[in-house]
Amino acid sequence: MNLTPNDIATVQSTSMQPLDTLTFPLSGVSLIEASAGTGKTYTIVNLYIRLLLGHGCAPLGVEQILVVTFTNAATGELKERIRQRLRQAYLDFFAKASQDTFIQQLIDQSDNVELDCQRLALASKQMDEAAVYTIHGFCHKALTEHAFESGAMYEQSFILDESEWLKLAAEDYWRKHVVPLPQQSLQLLLKHWATPDAMLKGIGRLLSQHATPHQTCDIDAAIKSVDQYAEQVAKLKTWWLTNDVSQQLSKANLNGRAKLGKLPTLQDMQAFCKSDLLQIDFDKTGWLLFSPEQITKAAKKGSEDLSHLDFSQFEVLQNMLLGCQQKLTLAFSQHAMAVVSANLASHKQMLHLLSPDDLLVGLQRAINQQADSDNKTNALANTIRQNYPVALIDEFQDTDPVQFEVFQGIYGTSKEEPETGSQACWIMIGDPKQAIYAFRGADIFTYIKAKDWVAKQRHFTLATNWRSAPKLVKGINQLFESSRKGFLFEQSIPFYPVQAGRDFAGLTVQGKAVESLDFNHLCSSENLPISANEASGQLAIATANQISHWLSLAKTEQALIKNRAITAGDCCVLVRNRNEAQVIKNALSAVNVASVFLARKSVFATQIAVDLFRLLKALSQPTDERLLKAALMSELFTFDAQQLDNLFNDESSWQEVLEQRFYWHQTWQKQGLIRAINQVLRHFDVEQGLIKHQADGLRRVTDLRHLTELLQQQSLQLVGEAQLIHWFESCLLEPDHNNDNQQIRLESDANLVQIITLHSSKGLEFPLVFIPFASSYKTAQQALYHNDEQQLEVDFLLKDQNLQKADFERLAEDIRLFYVAVTRAVYYCSIGVWNINLGKSKKVSGFGQSALGCLLMSSKDEPETDPQLSISDQHIAQRIQALGAKCDLSYRHFTQVQREVPQGLVSQDSETQLPQLKALQLLKPVNRAWRLTSYSAISSQQVHLDMPAPGQDEGQDQVLNLLQGEEITEQSAQNAELAQSPFSFERGANAGSFLHGVLENIDLQKPQQLAEVITQQSTWFGIGEQWHGCLENWLTDVLLTPFSAAEAETPAISLAQLSAKQVKVEMEFHMPLHEVKVDDFNRIINQNFKQHKRDYQFEQLNGMIKGFIDLMFEFEGKFYVADYKSNHLGDSYDNYHYSAMEEAMTGHDYHLQAILYTLALHRWLQHKLPNYDYHTHIGGAYYLFIRGMSQTVPGNGVYFVLPEKSMIQALDDLFSGKPSAKTEPQLNEEPQLNEEPQLNKEPQPDEKPQQQGQLDLW
Repeated sequence: MNLTPNDIATVQSTSMQPLDTLTFPLSGVSLIEASAGTGKTYTIVNLYIRLLLGHGCAPLGVEQILVVTFTNAATGELKERIRQRLRQAYLDFFAKASQDTFIQQLIDQSDNVELDCQRLALASKQMDEAAVYTIHGFCHKALTEHAFESGAMYEQSFILDESEWLKLAAEDYWRKHVVPLPQQSLQLLLKHWATPDAMLKGIGRLLSQHATPHQTCDIDAAIKSVDQYAEQVAKLKTWWLTNDVSQQLSKANLNGRAKLGKLPTLQDMQAFCKSDLLQIDFDKTGWLLFSPEQITKAAKKGSEDLSHLDFSQFEVLQNMLLGCQQKLTLAFSQHAMAVVSANLASHKQMLHLLSPDDLLVGLQRAINQQADSDNKTNALANTIRQNYPVALIDEFQDTDPVQFEVFQGIYGTSKEEPETGSQACWIMIGDPKQAIYAFRGADIFTYIKAKDWVAKQRHFTLATNWRSAPKLVKGINQLFESSRKGFLFEQSIPFYPVQAGRDFAGLTVQGKAVESLDFNHLCSSENLPISANEASGQLAIATANQISHWLSLAKTEQALIKNRAITAGDCCVLVRNRNEAQVIKNALSAVNVASVFLARKSVFATQIAVDLFRLLKALSQPTDERLLKAALMSELFTFDAQQLDNLFNDESSWQEVLEQRFYWHQTWQKQGLIRAINQVLRHFDVEQGLIKHQADGLRRVTDLRHLTELLQQQSLQLVGEAQLIHWFESCLLEPDHNNDNQQIRLESDANLVQIITLHSSKGLEFPLVFIPFASSYKTAQQALYHNDEQQLEVDFLLKDQNLQKADFERLAEDIRLFYVAVTRAVYYCSIGVWNINLGKSKKVSGFGQSALGCLLMSSKDEPETDPQLSISDQHIAQRIQALGAKCDLSYRHFTQVQREVPQGLVSQDSETQLPQLKALQLLKPVNRAWRLTSYSAISSQQVHLDMPAPGQDEGQDQVLNLLQGEEITEQSAQNAELAQSPFSFERGANAGSFLHGVLENIDLQKPQQLAEVITQQSTWFGIGEQWHGCLENWLTDVLLTPFSAAEAETPAISLAQLSAKQVKVEMEFHMPLHEVKVDDFNRIINQNFKQHKRDYQFEQLNGMIKGFIDLMFEFEGKFYVADYKSNHLGDSYDNYHYSAMEEAMTGHDYHLQAILYTLALHRWLQHKLPNYDYHTHIGGAYYLFIRGMSQTVPGNGVYFVLPEKSMIQALDDLFSGKPSAKTEPQLNEEPQLNEEPQLNKEPQPDEKPQQQGQLDLW
């Protein structure tokens, strides 16, 4: 059978049989469609009892009846429901009478009531052994119990989440296939995928759902197209510069509003033509900014004639760019899907790991292999079927092709022979109208295929709604039955009206019955569509007002459900996402109604987690005052600006805090983290501050306690503070929303209004339901759709017709999601509606593309309207009122609503809450050209002309190498066998940070302090105690070793000779950068360091360069910088001679670091010393390779650099933007351009001021 989104109705429409639980056939293959509220679980339990008793079949044990559902929570709930029902049935059979009609009928029809009673008692006791599983649990059990037949490996580990391994597979692909690309292709591909994570985000869902690419493209062909484009770009650059096009356009007297003739645009284009870039981002028009059409539009009377310039080549470039971008996207998307999937499978196979999807695919493969090898006998399927003669598959609407094929292979025959298989029975139970989990891999098309496969005489339905009030049932029936489009797949997913099973009193307010179905219509005063942002705020206020008003009336019993006052817990607001949840939560809080958002969210994804992380960083590094201030300025401490100013500027108060921080750190080390955190919280009365000053204070306090609990648990498993902080940081970067241990907890047992996402509400029911944002929707952004063969297909090029197919499927699921929402209500359902705009258009309606709009605007009684242009507020009102003529509903419209706080309804706390502070929004655009850079950032952006140096520094170079795709080799086995020494001490970032920490926290003149500092730092960095003796001897030697160099004009000195007044540790600097071009920078560096030529590749620098100098010291009138290096160059002092250090300095580009640090020192001394002279006061830069320093080998491990004054001065001029440092005049210096030069303008509000670095430290 072929089903298409546009012609799905190839399945013949037939009426389904009403299900009679007593006579339902318990053999063969059957399908039950159970509409919302019709007692699906009750029916499953009753069929289960019949199977146990042998009513219509041979009696079965609980271990023989396979019941499969889709979540662990559902399996637990279903087991408990069966157990309770069995106990009650046992009591009724024992008494031979029951008030339950179904049980009484079983008693009446029983051949042996006493035997049946015993069967029920036994089954009740054996329910722990019942075969009630999730789909993955069943597959895992089948594979492990029948490992021989299935060919599964015996020793395999099950992993619930494979995201970690998927990320590794993606990073592996990135290193092997993206990083090595030619520079030109890499530039363009990075516009599409900036990082491995971005790539994985684009293809992740496609991997799990096994989507097939709609088009194909070879990588070589894509790269070739980029090369052709690059050649054309090179020709354009030459043409532009040769013809001086910038000057011609600036003199052409073009329209002043035309962007192509403005000075910044011409400057950008001029700079681009001198760069190696392939693309320049003007705006959405791209290269067409300079197309002949735009040139013509920009011309005015009196403009110069530009017809001699061939601007048509910009159109050619634009087409070539789009073409090669499409080819790159397509080629690498399909290639990445295949390779990442293979890498993931390889990783898991190598480590004997199985994910949930592997279980399904493994069982499918095992069944299919046996079927292929012997068409007559499938041993595995027969064995499973003998073990489980009956299978009841719950929530079958959420199946997928693999799941269906598994059960079809075990229990299926064909629709022509439904009874084949003797006792075997397969019952599919679900509701296609509630198929809402496509994003998890559920496939409605597989359900439709299965439905057609099952013989039509075996289609059953549950037709009575036992949940909702009769008027609400009738209203929902009319809403869906009146629509000609229905669920879009009309013949395959028809809507059958259900009848109400109970007649009960509904909601009454102030003595009047409230209609069960209520439409609140937000109208535009201008009769124009309204954006989702504008409408959501208004409808949230209206909903909050209604709830608060009813709760206020309930206090005097004027708002009742079945003669009892309504409570906040009766109210549930359904939303699409967290953003909508926050809008309604804020609205409820504004009218003093407490609420809770129930969603699967990790506590590490909260603001309080970020704030607590800041506090932990401050506690772990008590000497860093900046970290403490950052923590105190977070929302955790609820200080306002005035309180912070008072605290930081009150010397006695701030000194008290500074003294306390060391005490808190000691408490962490000696008594544990949770005690330290509690001391801080009590000192600042944090919990009371949160409750008093934050609208969601109780929520934050709950999250804070939850986080400290998790941290305490983790601290028992990790060694040292650094490891714990690293773990915390990784949780913040990648919160696990599926980890039950991390799930946000309820902040209170109080009766609260519940806010739940539409998807999470499935299977639940609530007395009063509010759907304030029913008009909202999000069109398909990815062209993921089913083709004519029902195969999932993806169009990476986003062709319009395929995007339309994807959006058709999106709309169909949105309608099903809306059905789920309205059927959650028992007594009352409020629906917020507005005429939503289409995309960014302010005049075109998109209401017809929403679920509610599709239903209302396709009424069978009205002519079909244009889904976009013809819809207005009047149309919407007419359709709702027409619906009201067929059922009882209420309708009101409004244009604006104000918050109303009813008297007598007080807030959840009696304290006055301060308004939640938010940062002001910047109205002017940020100058994106301004940025903060560093030596590391500049050094990493170069073409390496030298051989890589041996050894790695204390972490920075490791990070750079990882970013550049280089592999860091493991330490050799030989190192492990070396005796404890500087050469065998561990390497890498942790060791380097530890050594820096020791040298930065000791008085250099007191080596005897080393033991204490080493012990302290070892705790932070996890260094074993067995190393303490070796480290003390080694670092004492380092402190006492005299160092000098032939180039230095000072006598030999040692670190131990330097007093505290002579040194500055970890000195921070910031130096302004003004239009620093890479060519100028390279020229200055390479002219002065000819033996170490470099080719840096950064874009023009504007902003600041920052850094930290390990040690700056003064000795005999000269000032020096020193940098500690823990690079491992070899296993003896002989490996740390000058040539070896020279190789390391060159390979890691430490010369650049020395130059920049010397420039920072030069600038600082210019401001500090009145008679400053470079030659008199600059001593140079020492690079101390501390593994090679020893008193016994003078000169080893010490490398000296003294940059020439001419280089430092040239860089100083270049960074300051002085014209003398530039190789050519800038475009804005040309006097003939239309606009005046802006050389001395005042800094604008969105620009960084050009100020000197912050080096005032002594």
